[in-house]
Amino acid sequence: MNKVFIFKITLSVLFIVSFVFTADAQVCGKYRVTLQIANEKNKPVNDAAVEFLPVTKDETLGKRFVRDEKDFSKFSVEYLEGQDLEELHRLIVSAKGYKTAEVKFRFNSCQRLQMQVRLPKENSSALPVWNPKNEVFFAAFDENRQMIKNVRISIIKDGKVLKKVNSKIGGSSVELDSGRYVIRFEKKGYQIEDVELDAEGIVPPTSIEPDLKFKK
Repeated sequence: MNKVFIFKITLSVLFIVSFVFTADAQVCGKYRVTLQIANEKNKPVNDAAVEFLPVTKDETLGKRFVRDEKDFSKFSVEYLEGQDLEELHRLIVSAKGYKTAEVKFRFNSCQRLQMQVRLPKENSSALPVWNPKNEVFFAAFDENRQMIKNVRISIIKDGKVLKKVNSKIGGSSVELDSGRYVIRFEKKGYQIEDVELDAEGIVPPTSIEPDLKFKK
């Protein structure tokens, strides 16, 4: 069995979410990353505080998430085209009577990331829920870089298979919670390929496209 290790895509995208990213073809001028804060019933929480902090390298440019003047449950930070977060940064959300939520994330220039966090009550056994989830595209290729159809893809976490996907048309996409995974590609006549995926936090959409080798 071959193992292929891919780069760490930790962008934080966190725990949850159906990544809402939009990108203007090369030109956007300015763009915003937004955060909406709600309770477990998806009702707005209007008195939350938001901290925007680096993990290692500070790429915030001194900016912070600012509360919307009309909707107090919403915050945003604005950047110019060409400015982005290549390194993971932290968002910490706190509100009186609720559990504090924290997530790591990053984003690319002109990608308008829309996030939401749902805060459980302080005495609740539930955990904060972040959206969106990480969107990952899978496709397998042969040694001539031709896409292979009908590949069985297994998504494995902590040694357990969480989901199986059959890429009938050659490629498939799924949404994954924050975490570390092994993505296994299997196709009759080819060697099994394992790819390690680090998707801690909320990260931009990514692709995993290994080359499968014929069995000898």
